[in-house]
Amino acid sequence: LVSTDCGETYVSVYNKVGADLATAPNTTDQFIPTADQWRTESIDLSAYIGSDTVFIAFRNINGFGQAVYVDNINLGSTLSLEEDVLNTLTVFPNPVSSNGFLTVKNNLDDDIEFKLYSIQGQLIGTRFTQSNTPISLAPWNLSTGIYLYDIRSSDKIQKGKIIVADRQ
Repeated sequence: LVSTDCGETYVSVYNKVGADLATAPNTTDQFIPTADQWRTESIDLSAYIGSDTVFIAFRNINGFGQAVYVDNINLGSTLSLEEDVLNTLTVFPNPVSSNGFLTVKNNLDDDIEFKLYSIQGQLIGTRFTQSNTPISLAPWNLSTGIYLYDIRSSDKIQKGKIIVADRQ
């Protein structure tokens, strides 16, 4: 859904249901997608270029079906948003060892809040630090797998995934 009036009204720009939405066979077990069960969808939002305010909303109406997974949403190139290259957050290395260090790079050396979550969305821990300062993962005693992060700086919010590999 897209709104140009601060969420007062929305226009539907994407609608799929049933077999058109599915990426796997029907099952009564909890569905967790594998790598080959993701697909790319592109939605033309060019009609909204130049709008002062654009809200994007996702609505899922579930008739006792499975969960809907949404990942890697990219609006920057679609709406021709300018990216401030001098203030981009970068997380590295990725993958990282469970007893290693992550670094959040931000060219402005801002203070950051780094939150790490399990793939199920449970908060594992929070670190307050300055960008370009390594964050040790060892105290969190992480298992091998995929984790989600949320980084907040003075004027940026970034969310993403990291892969934790075996201890090295």
